[in-house]
Amino acid sequence: MQPDKVLDIWERAQLFFERQGVSVQIIFFLDYGVQVDALVRGMIDVAWNTPLAYMQTKKLLGENCRIIGMRDTDKNNTCVLITRADFSLQTFADLTKQDVKLALGSSDSLYANILPRYFLNKEGILLAGNKQKLPTDTTRLVVFEKDLGKHGDTGLSEIDVIQAVVQKKVHLGALSKSNVEAYGAHGVFDPKAIRIVWESPPFSHCNLTSRRDVGEKKIRAFQRALFKMKYSDPRDRTIMDLEGLRRWVPGSTRGYELVEKAAAVYFGQTK
Repeated sequence: MQPDKVLDIWERAQLFFERQGVSVQIIFFLDYGVQVDALVRGMIDVAWNTPLAYMQTKKLLGENCRIIGMRDTDKNNTCVLITRADFSLQTFADLTKQDVKLALGSSDSLYANILPRYFLNKEGILLAGNKQKLPTDTTRLVVFEKDLGKHGDTGLSEIDVIQAVVQKKVHLGALSKSNVEAYGAHGVFDPKAIRIVWESPPFSHCNLTSRRDVGEKKIRAFQRALFKMKYSDPRDRTIMDLEGLRRWVPGSTRGYELVEKAAAVYFGQTK
């Protein structure tokens, strides 16, 4: 997501909270690492986190870490491998039988890099450049690095992945299924030009993370206001359309155990 759009969303959100009688100061960070540090140090009370940022926060805070909400669209997300509609590849096994070129997104993108690497490695398909320095490269690899530090949140590297597949520069590409659908709907590419070869198990995406030592009264007031945002209200609808949701819901950790395992492998903590 581009900076001007982010600013627009959260300026509108700040006005929404004011209408609910809740004072909220919005602070913007250049990357998630700095934001995680600010939450852990008590400089902020709530952080809008990617799954990776949440994992980092949880590791540092332990039981003091809590999720207080997320978008309805943050539930049941998946990442996929796509190929051209006319390419013969059908399964993971085919990757070892053909001279395949694979495109991944930014190295800190859960959807377009970390999870696909994890599942490919589980299938015995080892990619060069992994943090754990796997010795074999059975697949030629192209990585599009965009907006490092933002965990793939801007989606720019995923556009590069799709275009590389469609333009026949690579055979396979990894990205989020939601972005495949969104970019197809918005004319970034012709949906008929590609097909999905593989899809991951579902997992939860972004969440609003807080600390348990933040006053319960303060958090309850924030949650009550947040959950009052209604798509039927034109002022609220603008915020919700920009942020990609129909309603705010209680937080879920579904699939985060998968994210945690993949992130641990990526950061070289385990195999």
